[in-house]
Amino acid sequence: MKIKSQSSISFFSDGLNQEKYNDLLHKANLIRGFKNKISNKISSNYLDYLTLSKFDFLKLENTQIEGLTGQEIQLALVDIYTSYQNKFDKINKSIRFRVIDKVEHTYYKRNTKTKNKGDLKETKVKMKSTPLCSVLGYIAKTKFTNKQDVVNYINTRINKVKQEKQTKKIRNTLGLYNEIIKELTSNRSDKVMSVAIKKRNLTFKRNQKPIYFESLTYRSLNRLSSQIIDRNKNKSSNKEVYITLGGFTNRKTLDIPITYSKKYHGKLRDYHVDKQGQKQIPYLVKFENNRVRIILTKEVEREYCSYELDDNKILGVDVNIKHNVFACSDETEIDLDRDKLSGFAKLLKRYDSKRKKCKTQEDKNKVIDLYSQRMDKWLLRYKSELQNLGNKLVTHAINRGNNHIVMEDLEQMNRMFSKEQDTGIKYSRLARIIHLNTLNDIVGSICSKKGLQFSLVQASYTSQECSKCGYVDKANRPKQEEFTCLECGHSENADIKSAKVIKKRVTSDVHRNKLLKVNNFGWFIPKLGSYKQIKSWLLDLWEKNSVVIEPKLG
Repeated sequence: MKIKSQSSISFFSDGLNQEKYNDLLHKANLIRGFKNKISNKISSNYLDYLTLSKFDFLKLENTQIEGLTGQEIQLALVDIYTSYQNKFDKINKSIRFRVIDKVEHTYYKRNTKTKNKGDLKETKVKMKSTPLCSVLGYIAKTKFTNKQDVVNYINTRINKVKQEKQTKKIRNTLGLYNEIIKELTSNRSDKVMSVAIKKRNLTFKRNQKPIYFESLTYRSLNRLSSQIIDRNKNKSSNKEVYITLGGFTNRKTLDIPITYSKKYHGKLRDYHVDKQGQKQIPYLVKFENNRVRIILTKEVEREYCSYELDDNKILGVDVNIKHNVFACSDETEIDLDRDKLSGFAKLLKRYDSKRKKCKTQEDKNKVIDLYSQRMDKWLLRYKSELQNLGNKLVTHAINRGNNHIVMEDLEQMNRMFSKEQDTGIKYSRLARIIHLNTLNDIVGSICSKKGLQFSLVQASYTSQECSKCGYVDKANRPKQEEFTCLECGHSENADIKSAKVIKKRVTSDVHRNKLLKVNNFGWFIPKLGSYKQIKSWLLDLWEKNSVVIEPKLG
């Protein structure tokens, strides 16, 4: 089945002169400075931004900056708004008030090696919202510090809302407003204001650090009458293809010579648009090792294959960084160069040591500048290394006759607390810096090109679940390398065992129907669910399958 999708293609500058490079760099610095200015403004006054929609935010902060186009300012604001959404969600969640509704206790239904029937298994505390909780939450999200100011504002709002058409939402709003008036005219009104303001101040204090935008990468739109990429019309030049950008104050257009390969980039007309009407062609600019990387998009057709589930043709893959990157359910391991990883960890240790000795921010900035170029070189190596690992894994699967690769969703991976032996650098930090989570995208992209199916499962408890009986317990894995089930005694290499569990979550009808769903390409992806919900379901399934029916005598 062929599906149309957008593909991002990179073009690197080739022989770009210093003047043009500086023009691009100047624009990138303007955009980064603008982003950090707005970020500081947001963090100093969250109340003005917490409830703003994207449209209202863009309208509020839209401005004019010499050297930037209106589209570049708008796109920068979209990036800021998107970056702050997680922080806003966290703040809104922290400001909410809840009370305990009920406490539910779950007990073991049968004896295990470590627990007896009737022992406490889990305690769940369920919370609920009351009218007072709603009042406190509302006040905490306002700017008011005086109860009379709140009452005056609410009375104004009540008069305005009463004039609107009475819907269920309007009636609920009026109900909340009446509760606020009731609480702020009662004997405990001072206490209500004090609790709400204290919660507000504490939440903002904990989140007062602004998001700092470090990258010089920026997005823009091209609105030139000429095509964004085309062949050089100057036959005497040795530069074959140029990308043309607009939006610069000291020049009408900026022509960037690029390296071009028809095999990789495809035909130039794939990036062209119909000349009728206004064109707005999106592009992204990055700076890498004194070169400029420009990313364009084009429409492509990808072949997505969906196969019948055959246990012998599915390969489960566990991803980790401590021992091997890929541990497969067929007991094969595929790893990166450990010497390189150790070298990178040593560089990080030296960097940390230098930063700890710094007494001022200026000294820290000098250390960052000193190590930034070396760090970039290492990251470029690992980008290529991860691509090679993805190719090795897919090639291995094809050679074995597999048509389906199953991996855990690396965005959901648990934090790794173990450390690199020689340097003491946490493996979780190394994984984050080299972008280990991009392996999902890398392997998935290669699978789609090679005609293999690719699925993701929850990472939750794949390391603690027994591949034989399904029992889940943290004590099953006393060490990183070892796995011994406390219930059935099954023992094997921990990483290989995890790969088998990952595979089982697709091959087992019960696991697949409960934990996974199918996306538009016929691939399995995880359903949403908390860690506790998944563990509870896995243990319930294990208990159900562990019931032994004794034969009747006579």
